[in-house]
Amino acid sequence: MLVNLSIASSGLDILQNGIDQWNMYYQKVISILTTSPDVAYPTVWSTMGTISNYLKAIGVALSVIFFYVGLTKSTLHFEDLRRPEKYFGLFIRLALGIAVVNYGFDLSLSVLQIFQGCIEGIINVVNTGNNGILANIPNEMYELANNVETGSALGIYVLCLIGFICIFALSLVLVLTVYVRFIKIYILAAISPLALSSLSSDETARPARTFIMNYITVCIQGIVIAISFIIFSNFVSSGYQIDVNTSVASNLGNYLGFILIQLLVLVTTVKASDQLTKDMLGGGY
Repeated sequence: MLVNLSIASSGLDILQNGIDQWNMYYQKVISILTTSPDVAYPTVWSTMGTISNYLKAIGVALSVIFFYVGLTKSTLHFEDLRRPEKYFGLFIRLALGIAVVNYGFDLSLSVLQIFQGCIEGIINVVNTGNNGILANIPNEMYELANNVETGSALGIYVLCLIGFICIFALSLVLVLTVYVRFIKIYILAAISPLALSSLSSDETARPARTFIMNYITVCIQGIVIAISFIIFSNFVSSGYQIDVNTSVASNLGNYLGFILIQLLVLVTTVKASDQLTKDMLGGGY
């Protein structure tokens, strides 16, 4: 009986370890969503700023080229030569375009911080109970594991091991998805001088508009993820009630089903948040 108890308890301990890892990763993801990149990883953000500074010279040169393209198209019609105010407006746009190229990196951080404020407000203002943290395995589960046969103890151990693997895999997918969004923000901010250079002319501004929409999409994606966390938190806050009149294997199976379904729905929603945000904004921009 002691051997059976040891096997069953070891299996439950492995499952508890998986739950602890999920809680750790979940809190890490919340921190990533609500922390400004220049605070979360200041060295990386500083490096992106250095790259952006190197690209500013190219961006300014491209702005002049795009301005020339727009100016050339504007002089195709003879009547346009009689409207000097139009050319004055083109030069004003060139100046604004160069200014956007020079300050695009700082503007990208300011825009991101606005959205992060919304994300933090959603997470903090809404009452989410346990804030998405999975509760520990109920003590009743361990008590039921005290009286199991050898075959049942091995079955419990295998079931717990499968549960641990599933929870660990879902944790990695969640963290990787949020980190990929975070890396996108770094990359988009670094290359902003090149992408925004086409704003100097209306005829060539489409790439810049697409870049801006892509950046806003990544920012809004964080809000969608935060809302998914709120829904998940309310689902898991109810907890799971152990039925002491049934076997530990039956309780464990129902308990794993309760947890894994919630985690799977959350991770699937977070994975789909990018496409969902693009669909909300029109997809093709």
